[in-house]
Amino acid sequence: MKNQSQIRTMEIISLLLGNSEYISVKDIAQKLNVSARTIRSDIEKLDDHINECFNSDELCIERKSGSGIRLKSKSPDFNFNELDINSLATNKIQMDNSTRRLEIMNMMINSNEELTTQFLADQYYVSKSTILKDLDWINRWLKQYNLEVEKKQNKGVYILGSEKDIRNAIVAVLKLGNINPKKPNTKIQKSTEIKQNSNKYNEIVKIYPKINIDEIGNIIHNAEKEFAFFMPEEHYNSMFTHLVISIGRLLKGIKVDDESELIEGQCNDIETQVARYIVSRLEEEFKISIPQAEFAYICMHLMGLNIYSGTDRMNIDDALLNIPSNVKTLVYEIVRYVGNILNIDFADDKILFLGLMFYLKTSIFRLKNNANIGFSQDVNVDDALQEIYMAVWTTDKLYKKYANVTVNISSDEILEVARYFLVAIERKWRKNRAIIVSDTSLQAAIEIRNQLTKYIPNMQVVDICSYYQLNLRNHDNYKFIISTMPLSYKNKPVMQVPAKLDNDNINEIKRFINSYILKNSKRTDNNVNILTLKVEDSPQTIEDLLLTIDRLIDEGNVDEAKKIKSLARYCFSDDNNRLHIKGNMYVKVVEGDLKQSIIINCSINSNLLVDDILVKNVNICFVTDNNMSAYGEVMEKFLLFKE
Repeated sequence: MKNQSQIRTMEIISLLLGNSEYISVKDIAQKLNVSARTIRSDIEKLDDHINECFNSDELCIERKSGSGIRLKSKSPDFNFNELDINSLATNKIQMDNSTRRLEIMNMMINSNEELTTQFLADQYYVSKSTILKDLDWINRWLKQYNLEVEKKQNKGVYILGSEKDIRNAIVAVLKLGNINPKKPNTKIQKSTEIKQNSNKYNEIVKIYPKINIDEIGNIIHNAEKEFAFFMPEEHYNSMFTHLVISIGRLLKGIKVDDESELIEGQCNDIETQVARYIVSRLEEEFKISIPQAEFAYICMHLMGLNIYSGTDRMNIDDALLNIPSNVKTLVYEIVRYVGNILNIDFADDKILFLGLMFYLKTSIFRLKNNANIGFSQDVNVDDALQEIYMAVWTTDKLYKKYANVTVNISSDEILEVARYFLVAIERKWRKNRAIIVSDTSLQAAIEIRNQLTKYIPNMQVVDICSYYQLNLRNHDNYKFIISTMPLSYKNKPVMQVPAKLDNDNINEIKRFINSYILKNSKRTDNNVNILTLKVEDSPQTIEDLLLTIDRLIDEGNVDEAKKIKSLARYCFSDDNNRLHIKGNMYVKVVEGDLKQSIIINCSINSNLLVDDILVKNVNICFVTDNNMSAYGEVMEKFLLFKE
């Protein structure tokens, strides 16, 4: 049975087929005895149906300003008489709940017009009760951004909250929709080729169809060329998205409160010049006036990119004076904490400390003002970064304690900090020289050297010798030994390897190098109970998994079992507690009142999807943060657990 919207759409198609000339929306509305707004909505849906069924040359709705619309075909063979009006009017693909809710939320955020439950029900061909359930879900989701859905009789539904919170929610909606604009390697061209290469680009075009987002990309890219700097992908994504949202809101006459004081003393002169360049080009392109608050946010996105004119660089001592003391303390604590987890001593790496100080100075400023770089849903890090990334992921308590940062830190911010540690480790590798001791042929030893040079380029093999030759060596010019034979040598650490190396051997050597760099200090066991569970119940949902964990906790006689089970449900309810890396999901819950930290490692034997990602292993940590030293040691066992 057709609903009223489908019947109206059939009547609209009949009117268009009966008129070779343009017909106005007002005329159609009068003929069908409905509002012009309803007709515009029906035409948009009809346009979608036509685009699904035909290419643009076969059939399209042609619009002419001041005249109206008409059906048009560029194909001489197209027969309007054979057009199936019934199929075209009812060919609406049913959406799943999550897609529909995201679209409704986007309409509520971006629409200037009144939205009623009946209008939304007609729009998506569902019942009003379904729309009310959708609105309840949207209201729960928006609460994390200090927003709420207001429903008033005869006034429709709308979102209550500050403009800053609404913009943060828009970014999160884009994240949920997996929209992540692609930075071009060259100037963005308005071409079909570019659009076809980026589904994400197409999605953001759909949300802001009236904004020339190509030109926004051009303006950013031209700023890079004009001022000779490079904006990394994650910074570009963040600024691009922010500018699209800002322009969309400004075109509707909506702006954020004046926050010009945010940038006082924070941006250097050249960053300010770049921001002014971008603002002037945007104002010219979109015929709008960009207020000081928007200018301040553009500056925030530029901070930390090391944009300099070549003459405004201050000396290191003066630069350090501009680093707030709380940032210096935070850097010291992060370096010590991550070093403890990775078991690496970074205490003498001044380059690491300075790099993190300058980066975190601007990063903390952005975080406090909700200008996180990037909004990636999934974390995709290579092997070299994986353990470092996980360690940095758990430093949120340090951000809160020493810098009063209470917002969630994006994966791209975490990745940026992790890269500083990766480079620091590589610096340590460059300082380490090894010799190969071999009891096989010299050719086999040379092959090992070649593999190590290729796959561990930051390690230097300074010699190849036999066991007997080793005693003739000067031991001052190498730090460790790679040996193809059993060897106990008191002067230097030794790692035994087979005569022919595979990938596992290479990775083991990398870990050996890391362990040599470290302090190798023994730590006290801070009363951590580790439960290793093999989940045989084949859970298909998070709730199935939680029920299984509940049973296993009961069977394991875990202390404070009731509290632990309650915390497990809490932590799974918030995706900010979860980290996905290569089929492993890490979930952390910090609870100051716990008597004992507990780690649960679950191996899943079913196709469990969490956040639309296949999960094979679940690692859950319940940890007290009363003692940060103990917290770090628990995190080490949690993140680097090996069964």
